[in-house]
Amino acid sequence: MIFDSWLNRRSFFIWAIVPTIIFMVIFSWSCNSQHKIEPAPVAGDPLAEKGRLVAKGAGCFACHSVDGTKLVGPTWKGLYGQKRKFSNVSIEVIADDAYIRESIESPSAKIVAGYSNQMPVFKGILSAEQIDSIVAYIKSLK
Repeated sequence: MIFDSWLNRRSFFIWAIVPTIIFMVIFSWSCNSQHKIEPAPVAGDPLAEKGRLVAKGAGCFACHSVDGTKLVGPTWKGLYGQKRKFSNVSIEVIADDAYIRESIESPSAKIVAGYSNQMPVFKGILSAEQIDSIVAYIKSLK
């Protein structure tokens, strides 16, 4: 009787827990192997370099590329000054300081066409100075 109970627990471990652990390891590995490029430092523009560091610290590069690659969120390469179309509002906006600030503070206000609203709200998390530095960094990405 005791042996049967032990065998059933062991069987459960082998058939339920082990595959779950294997799945989690493989899933974790695949997520970590996705497009991850360390953005190069910005030479000659201390505010933009600060923005790069703030964005890195806030986890922005997990979803936004700086090389044109499409990830969870739109790329920042060439973003500044471009027309943006949205899926939730029927206007076009030029990506300027105000638009980028609004996108960071209230990302659901204007959702870029082709993307879903997955970005967290950073209003109250990042200071105005930090957001200004991220805007300067995005401006530097031609």
